[in-house]
Amino acid sequence: MLNPVRIIALLTVVSGLFALVFEVDYYKNVSMYVYAFRFFAVVVAFWVLIISSFDIGKKIPSKLAHGLLLSIIISFGAVILYLPQTLIINSQITALIIFTSAIFLTWEVKNQIVVAIYYNLVFGSTIMMHKESVLYFQNVFISVLFVMFMSVMSIVAVSVNYRLRKESLIKAMKLIESEQKFRELFDNTHDGLFQINLSGKIIVSNASFNNIFDIIKGEENFLFNESIRSSQYSFGQLIDALLKDGKVEDTQITIKTIKGEEKICRLNCRLIKDDNNIPSIIEGSIHDITVQVRAEEALKLAKKKAEESERIKSEFLSQMSHEIRTPVNSISQAIEFLKDELNLKEGDDLNVVMNIMDYASKRIMRTIHLILNLAEVTSGAYETVSTKIDLYTDCARQLYHEFYPQAKEKGVNFSIKRNTDLTQISADEYSIKCIFENILDNSVKFTEHGSIELVIDRDETNKLFVDIHDTGIGISEDYLPDIFKAFSQEESGYTRKFDGNGLGLALVKKYCEINNADIKIQSNKNLGTKVRITFDV
Repeated sequence: MLNPVRIIALLTVVSGLFALVFEVDYYKNVSMYVYAFRFFAVVVAFWVLIISSFDIGKKIPSKLAHGLLLSIIISFGAVILYLPQTLIINSQITALIIFTSAIFLTWEVKNQIVVAIYYNLVFGSTIMMHKESVLYFQNVFISVLFVMFMSVMSIVAVSVNYRLRKESLIKAMKLIESEQKFRELFDNTHDGLFQINLSGKIIVSNASFNNIFDIIKGEENFLFNESIRSSQYSFGQLIDALLKDGKVEDTQITIKTIKGEEKICRLNCRLIKDDNNIPSIIEGSIHDITVQVRAEEALKLAKKKAEESERIKSEFLSQMSHEIRTPVNSISQAIEFLKDELNLKEGDDLNVVMNIMDYASKRIMRTIHLILNLAEVTSGAYETVSTKIDLYTDCARQLYHEFYPQAKEKGVNFSIKRNTDLTQISADEYSIKCIFENILDNSVKFTEHGSIELVIDRDETNKLFVDIHDTGIGISEDYLPDIFKAFSQEESGYTRKFDGNGLGLALVKKYCEINNADIKIQSNKNLGTKVRITFDV
């Protein structure tokens, strides 16, 4: 408020000096009185200027304003006392001064009303003291009425000013509230927000930016350009890119914090130009992605190691497959050759030995096939070929002819049944045949008497399913949760009754997943097992 008071005082001094020159010369008959009153206002204004320059004046700006305006009102009232014909012009000028000063000083209503009271008292007293000489009005009543009218106008002006100031205050409060919300958003965002000049010196930054660079509040020596440690992107290259394109988006840089820690960050910023279209400020955001990048690097390294391990495993299995298959095939062929050449009879001891060797070689070959197929599916190397196949003609009937002799040899009744004519599906033919081949192999292996039945049908939702039901040894309830685990068997060790490697059902499960099929197994120990494969087609 002190500065507006000084400005009003200075204007009073200047305008008072002009009044001393022109008014005194114009009203020569009362020049001495006019001079004295104008000089009084000038002196008061001069003293206000002097006092406002000291500490005491800084403590009482409102009192200085009251004293200054009161001196101006008294000066004009006194002139009217001696020059009644100037009542209208002087009262209007005074009212204008009061109104303008109130707005300029942004006073509260209380002070504005007090000044209006000064105006009423001084001008009312002036008229009453010189009621006979007041011109332009017929009597004192009309003159007082005029002053009251000017007073009302002053009060109206004060109220209008109050309303305007209230609206201005409301707008200012809303602006402050908006700025506060923006400040909270600015400070609480996880991204580091900043403005820097072209030399790298920080103009403004939020808490996240300071945390990224380990900047202590009030740190004056930090320079953004010195913190960039990326060999691929320097601060100079950043400036060049901004000058060329005006912005930089999603650029990865390496920075070095005040504590010496290196961090990897993602930078987005733009170039701001001043009023003369000269680049002056860089503003933007920076996000610490060190953890994310390190995790991605670790993931890539782990993936590379896994791929390398898978490659080594595949090469090993392929090599071992070749190394084992070749001699085993040779043994099988040699056995068949010897059996034909020696013309061995069914009961001969040598023929029994030959049959054992033939069975063992086939068992080894089956184990090799299962290991390689499971490794191929598990590693994701297996490539499916989707074709239209008929589960009855292309799968069930062929497998029936393959397993029927084995079942008959054990005295087990093997049958297949089709309860629907719609038995076609789109699937990978090789893996589908492997699914039923492994299940039927288990059924024949673990069924000593009774029957094995394969049924093709559709359920209540019209989904195609295949049931394989046997009366074999069954599976215990405790083992069922582990039945699809690779190399898992209910009985293990050298004392087990049935051979096997625990890979068949693990491979079946994988092949079902490949063909979008669901497998469920129900079994009771010593009563048999029911396997259902449902196709989602």
